Amino acid sequence: MRNNLILAAAVAATFAGVSASASTVDIYVSGSSALQTFFQKDLAVSICGQAATAISSSNISVSYKDTTLASTAGQPGYTYYSCVANGTVSGFASGNIYALHYASDLGSTWGVAGSITPSLTRETILTNVGCGTSTCNDTAHFDRVNDKSAALEAAYVMGQHKSDILTFDVEPTLFSGDNWPSANSDVTIIPAKLATAPTAAQLAGITTSNMNEQIFGVIVSNNTPGVGLSTGNATGSTSTQAPSLSTNSIRAIFTGQYTYWNQVPEVGSADTASTQIVLCRRDHGSGSEIAASLTFTGVECGVNSNAIATTASSGNLNGVIENPTSQDVKNCVQSTSSVSGLSGAVAGIGLVGIGFSASYTTVNIDGYQANAHNVAAGLYNMAYESHAKDNTANSGASADTKAVVSALLLDATKQAKLTNFYSETATQLAAAASNQFNVASTPAGYTALQAGNTASVIGSSFISNKTPVVLFDRGGNSCTAKSNSN
Repeated sequence: MRNNLILAAAVAATFAGVSASASTVDIYVSGSSALQTFFQKDLAVSICGQAATAISSSNISVSYKDTTLASTAGQPGYTYYSCVANGTVSGFASGNIYALHYASDLGSTWGVAGSITPSLTRETILTNVGCGTSTCNDTAHFDRVNDKSAALEAAYVMGQHKSDILTFDVEPTLFSGDNWPSANSDVTIIPAKLATAPTAAQLAGITTSNMNEQIFGVIVSNNTPGVGLSTGNATGSTSTQAPSLSTNSIRAIFTGQYTYWNQVPEVGSADTASTQIVLCRRDHGSGSEIAASLTFTGVECGVNSNAIATTASSGNLNGVIENPTSQDVKNCVQSTSSVSGLSGAVAGIGLVGIGFSASYTTVNIDGYQANAHNVAAGLYNMAYESHAKDNTANSGASADTKAVVSALLLDATKQAKLTNFYSETATQLAAAASNQFNVASTPAGYTALQAGNTASVIGSSFISNKTPVVLFDRGGNSCTAKSNSN
């Protein structure tokens, strides 16, 4: 069994009544963060035996970030999550610690790289900085650019491991040309291991399994003229009709045709300050960035040649900022009051896996909210199949790790399992029905299959006789039309 013994002892001692000699079963995941939340919750429920409605707060969850890079406000996507099995799930021994190490910085590209080079290693978390369950900033000991040095690994026990699971926001064949990190103008965030772009034959040779469907959302700064929420609504205290942008307007923004908010038809004269648009895009190699390109430019599917606007240097140019993680995109959108190279009023826009927050505004697209119901009804189109690859045959995984990996990947295709974690209250369903934005009542079923007894939503009307059993199916090809179940 591949145990990180120091980490096992430290974590085991954290749990009351658990011996420091308890076995730790480690699972290493690299790639898109699309499945991270589901894997963590499913680990707690389906492996450790916790209740889906009350996942234990005693589970260990730690994230690390690199304060030496420009994205100091965001997480580079290194997380550790563990739970202790209570013995109620067959095959998973009581008292054992099941630990998920998830490395998602730079997105899906790591999953692709690991598929082509199975021996590729990724970092686990630091084990001796004593930060407990909080987010840790450890400038001296964290080296994403060089993907860890042997000296620092030895000194700070930040182990390197082959990945047991490789994840992707979209199918691997799309990670070519501009969609590989070597096209990224900010070379400081490209580890040397990703410097060489894969060939078309290598990409075509990667086999994956379709997992859950993932919905993406467009977010804007709360100060965006005519689009952002008022102060009262930004706190989630009041429901309101969410602002909407058309697909054509978003396409024009993302491709650099609109650079001021007063050029956007939905904003127009509401922008009295000639507010400049700051495009907070993901970096090359990000699956969510490919999802944006698929939806709004169609470059990957041969629709046209107008790619999403990019930077020409490591800094900001013409209001475009590239970000190595989705959290950095959110921070970019929220923090555009002052942008290097721009003067005057600015307001940001970006694309992330669907989420809602008082700190930014998630806009409707063509009048429809980003939620599972509208995707299932075929009305909200920015949704794509997540993919994953079982890499345990190459990672040297133990039998225990293989059992966990098999369970996690299977559960990510099961409606009943996904419904446990993304069920919706009556209030959330009502919010979906009216396309309302409210931090406290937005639909929770946002990244998975939908419960069989919940109604689809078209505009403000429930379709009571149609239920989104599965959001859609593209058969693993993002360029094909969605086959909806409604």
